[in-house]
Amino acid sequence: MRVNYIRKGKNQNAIIQKLVLIILVTAILIKLLQSMIVTLNIQVEEPMIYHGSNANLSLYKIAIESTIPGFQQAKSDQNNLGLFDVMTEMLYDFNFSNAPSMLTSTIPFIGYIEKQYALQQGYNNEVVPVIGGSAATNYEDNPQYYDSSIKQDEIVNIQEEDMVHIDPFAYTEEQLHDIDFLLKNFYSIEPKLDVTIDDFDVDYFLSKDTTIDVHSKDPKIMIMHTHSQEAFIDSRPGEESDTIVGVGEELANILRNEYGINVIHNKTQYDMKNGEFDSGNSYDRVDQQMPILLEQYPSVEVVLDLHRDGIPEQYHLLTEVDGKPTAQLMFVNGLSKRKDQDGVTRAITSLPNENLKDNMAFSLQMQMKSMELYPTISPSLTRKIYIKPYRYSTYLKPLSLLVEVGAQNNTVEEAKNAVEPLAKILYDVLSGQ
Repeated sequence: MRVNYIRKGKNQNAIIQKLVLIILVTAILIKLLQSMIVTLNIQVEEPMIYHGSNANLSLYKIAIESTIPGFQQAKSDQNNLGLFDVMTEMLYDFNFSNAPSMLTSTIPFIGYIEKQYALQQGYNNEVVPVIGGSAATNYEDNPQYYDSSIKQDEIVNIQEEDMVHIDPFAYTEEQLHDIDFLLKNFYSIEPKLDVTIDDFDVDYFLSKDTTIDVHSKDPKIMIMHTHSQEAFIDSRPGEESDTIVGVGEELANILRNEYGINVIHNKTQYDMKNGEFDSGNSYDRVDQQMPILLEQYPSVEVVLDLHRDGIPEQYHLLTEVDGKPTAQLMFVNGLSKRKDQDGVTRAITSLPNENLKDNMAFSLQMQMKSMELYPTISPSLTRKIYIKPYRYSTYLKPLSLLVEVGAQNNTVEEAKNAVEPLAKILYDVLSGQ
């Protein structure tokens, strides 16, 4: 059984036509607003903050919420903010002085909106969950998300700004307190989020004791998968070992057999309900079930939520470790805050995380250990730490970490090759090596 991003209905063409019209009208209104600002010499003050994109969204959002019915309500609903942000942020690409350019930007934009809305509704911003089929098959069945013209020799590694290029022993204490340096070398920020140096208490992150008794007979690490159905390009239908769960089992076995750590591998399918795929409520089920499970294992100190990422098909998250093709890793933190409709970043009070600073200390120490152990690998084994708005599963323990292992176009072998160096990094950090 294959999962489509959006179930096709007889009204879809009409919906897309309406969206095209809405976007064109919105673009024209935005152009008028820009002209008014120039004419009236209005000064728009840009706050001195760092964010994932370079433009101020306020004018775009004013135009959209004024012209599109339902956005006033949607923007106040946390569950609908994904679509609102996608529309406003993608408007950056329009060339308002060139009508043909606007049209060519608008048509792909419709596909992007459809895709992102489906992700926000059911896939939690991670691309290509698959049941009973490989990611490649799922892409081919959904041609709006698949470029069949891409040849194998045209596949490139992920964007340059996502990579780590720093000598692990070349930075100074002063640089580690410089927000520009941190963002260039250690962190990527999601556009829905603004950050300042106050979000990165590097002194605390580096001084935090992240060691545990790795030789204890009691369980110390729990591996879980909020999205258990995530698969890879050559995953065999119905084979759990070919999904992210199989990657987790490989990691658990290495930690047990090579490092002597007592590990629990939690294979609960949080993205399934009554035998049907239901990724949109995965984190709700984690919130309901994981605290109860952790109460049954009070000795567990580390929770790893293993995922695989979703990226554009022309990119490939691949490096080489010990002569083996290896999927790249990425550590993820969620700050429990995001931009509101006015472009101001505020705390998400419904998603508290008292372990946030410890989570960020853990991810930074893991990142630095990776750079120390694998300094000559290019591309780097670990991509930059990705900072996102929500908390995900990381609030469960001080030593909780969300880890992305490769993406939908990596092979199962590449993903499983990645967990051997991941296990080494994890052991060294937790044992204080």
